[in-house]
Amino acid sequence: MRIAYLDFIYDEQEMLEDIVKEMRRCAGEGTQIDYVCMEKVSSLDYIAYETLVLPELIKAVGEIEGRGYDAVIIGCCLDPCVTALREVYKDIVIVGPFEAATSIAKSLGRTFSVIATRPKAKEQYMETIHRTGCGSALASIRYLNLRVSELQENEERLHSRMSDEIGQAIKKDFADVILLACTMETGQYRSLQEKFNVPIIDTTVAALKYAEMMVSAKDMCGWTVSKSGTYETPPREDLDKFMNKEMKLRW
Repeated sequence: MRIAYLDFIYDEQEMLEDIVKEMRRCAGEGTQIDYVCMEKVSSLDYIAYETLVLPELIKAVGEIEGRGYDAVIIGCCLDPCVTALREVYKDIVIVGPFEAATSIAKSLGRTFSVIATRPKAKEQYMETIHRTGCGSALASIRYLNLRVSELQENEERLHSRMSDEIGQAIKKDFADVILLACTMETGQYRSLQEKFNVPIIDTTVAALKYAEMMVSAKDMCGWTVSKSGTYETPPREDLDKFMNKEMKLRW
């Protein structure tokens, strides 16, 4: 199967290559992973950024589907525009890393804690947690108080902050599982897992394994996104108007 990892960090090529390298190491036999960058923004720290990137993101996924990929992973733990993309497309599997990670975390323990970057993103995380039915399993959301752009500036500082919050989540919040809620934290989970002896979920790896499962379910069982209700596809002509027409206000 062919999976595309679609990211926004075009100015951090080395980091992106490290993320995909870790995913390839964990990929099943016969899984091909390629990465592509959208030269739009270097992070989606703000809801406004997600909204502004949506038209280009819809077009990008269409191009990826046209190149014959079975699945696309949206490379941001806020799962930007995932529900909108599932509305537009049916044949290509759309995976959000945080949604995938919460679904896996809930299967590995009764409770999980999220290690997030900043409180700014709390409501976006909570929206996904409730949408996936994982609200009752959430023990806590803890914060590194670092921006996405700061995570890779000092690896020792990052590891120390993550260790502190994970320790508190296990001791004080009674979390069975820990979820690292930023794709830029990829690669940290192995040493942390050995240190704390609990499952530490890396969201990019979780997204990969979830994508592999969903593609396999589609191919073997015919399971695809339902178009009977919530994800009904908009009329093509209407969608084209939104995508291509410049907005003008009438006064």
